[in-house]
Amino acid sequence: MIIKRIFISILSIYIGACLFLYFNQRNILYHPDTKLDQPAQYGFNGAEAIKINTSDNVKITAWYAPAEEGKPTILYLHGNAGNLGRRAGKFNDIASYGIGVLAISYRGYGDSEGQPSENGLYNDARAAITYLGLMGLKPADITLYGESLGTGVAVQMAIEQDFGEIILEAPYDSIGARASVLYPYAPINLLLKDKFNSIDKIKKIHIPLMIIHSKDDNVMPIAHGIKLFEAANQPKIMHVFDNAGHSNFSHDVLAKYILEFSKE
Repeated sequence: MIIKRIFISILSIYIGACLFLYFNQRNILYHPDTKLDQPAQYGFNGAEAIKINTSDNVKITAWYAPAEEGKPTILYLHGNAGNLGRRAGKFNDIASYGIGVLAISYRGYGDSEGQPSENGLYNDARAAITYLGLMGLKPADITLYGESLGTGVAVQMAIEQDFGEIILEAPYDSIGARASVLYPYAPINLLLKDKFNSIDKIKKIHIPLMIIHSKDDNVMPIAHGIKLFEAANQPKIMHVFDNAGHSNFSHDVLAKYILEFSKE
């Protein structure tokens, strides 16, 4: 009887932990900062804040700095935390090379409407692509740039249309693979709502791919980037840093990589 009660107690705790993960998983995955000022206030000079309407009637904010003639335009898909402001220095430094930047603030981030989800982020990116089309850019003129969580969004966009290039900074092979390590006790594949399964999708991409990762990335270990790179089609290149952590890459180096990559 005592053993039975202990078993029931342990089982109840386990089920409770799994239910907590299930109902709170989006709060665990997405960490938005819901305040956002104008780009110049963060140091992103030459950019304007615009509003874009998505296909599911969500109004999102984006920052746009057009490219100089002959230079690429990146569609920047940010990571899971903060807002565009914390990346303003990066945008400004990249744009200083004449590279165009359209950086979207996902739904639920900054002053964008809605709540984040996998399909929601895909719709946000699609709306940004439509906007760039209205600005006269063809898909071949656009370089997809995914940062961390945004790499999954970039990969999805790349299987829907042929863009100029795709750049993945500190990517994962899938959210499920990473979550299974962080929560080994839980049946992640049964619980997960937003899977961002890049490892299966990467095989369907045939545009030039560049992966940027650091050996000391403890948030998204470099093994994820290597696995994606090995599964990807040619042409592809991977730049490995030694001491950049998860996202402390030199903006100057990134800009040069983007320019070199777009010319290949």
